[in-house]
Amino acid sequence: MSISLHTNYGDIKIELFCHEVPKTCKNFLALCASGYYDNTKFHRYTYCEQNILAYAYAKDKYRKLANYSHNFLFMYFFLYRNIKGFAIQGGDPTNTGKGGESIYGKYFDDEFDSTLKHDKRGIVSMANKGKPNTNGSQFFITYSRQPHLNGVYPVFAK
Repeated sequence: MSISLHTNYGDIKIELFCHEVPKTCKNFLALCASGYYDNTKFHRYTYCEQNILAYAYAKDKYRKLANYSHNFLFMYFFLYRNIKGFAIQGGDPTNTGKGGESIYGKYFDDEFDSTLKHDKRGIVSMANKGKPNTNGSQFFITYSRQPHLNGVYPVFAK
């Protein structure tokens, strides 16, 4: 399954690994479809060209994506902040970098697949507290290979 992120820098197509990590993908898709990410910022950064408000918008006709009944979800993001050479992180409704929760409760358990690695640019993973089973709503997209993240941050898309 794929989603499209429409940003002020162009579109980003993301392929979700729903068969490999179904619980993680269900969480992400359900949060998108519910409007949970609306008006949230990409909050983690060390460098940015512009400070631009970010928001995600899931069209009403795609609200049932959590059960994988449709092929595409269209979300609109305006890139706000990023970590040069590492990643851009978002998904916190408090816009502080400290908030967010999953559809399963505050956190949900790690879901790893041995074939999914932080081995290239564009890997999408759950952001967590760096401890096992602390995934909520935050996620990040890598700018480059980050092998030190393997086994710590669950990959769910590219």
